[in-house]
Amino acid sequence: ISGRNKVFEIMEGTTLFSVKSSERRTLRNFNFIWVGRLNTNKDPFCVLNAFADYVVENRKSKLKMIYATNELEEEVKNYISENNITEFVDLIGEVPKKDLEFFYNDAHYFILGSHREGSGYALCEAMACGCVPIVTKISSFEKMTDNGDCFYLFDPGNAQQLKGILLNLKNDEWQMKHLKVLKKFEKDLSPEAIGNGIREICQEILQK
Repeated sequence: ISGRNKVFEIMEGTTLFSVKSSERRTLRNFNFIWVGRLNTNKDPFCVLNAFADYVVENRKSKLKMIYATNELEEEVKNYISENNITEFVDLIGEVPKKDLEFFYNDAHYFILGSHREGSGYALCEAMACGCVPIVTKISSFEKMTDNGDCFYLFDPGNAQQLKGILLNLKNDEWQMKHLKVLKKFEKDLSPEAIGNGIREICQEILQK
């Protein structure tokens, strides 16, 4: 590509998922959801390491892990067992795409430990349902979250940093961040927003 002015950035897809009312979101204990492959890039052990410390003081919280590929499933099961957090972590595995919307709406926070991502479809889906993201500080996630304005970002592989975020989550802040997440999705990641972005790009090209 001869010039950078020929390159335009826009999210390559979106979701029709939406926020629904959920009784579990009215509970004072937080519920978390992971959606992603069980592989080294997603780094489930970083998340589980921090979560194991978090549930020592927050014993009514749950982490549900949904994954379509299971490269590290046995290792993850062993880690959960060895760290005595079986009652706090649900390894759900693969679910039909349409059912993901229910799981997102059942959780307060979306959590993921990716070291690299091209974009982030699961993050987009979670935001559409009002899950507050706790994700790694990588370029695609920073772009999708306005550099963490209403979200939480931690360095890839840094379980101690993630633990600090989890232990400082506050009930009175969740609703505010939940509403900010929904506004961010509508503004930049919704079908309408992406469609408008593509139209603006086409108009800019035609004017040159």
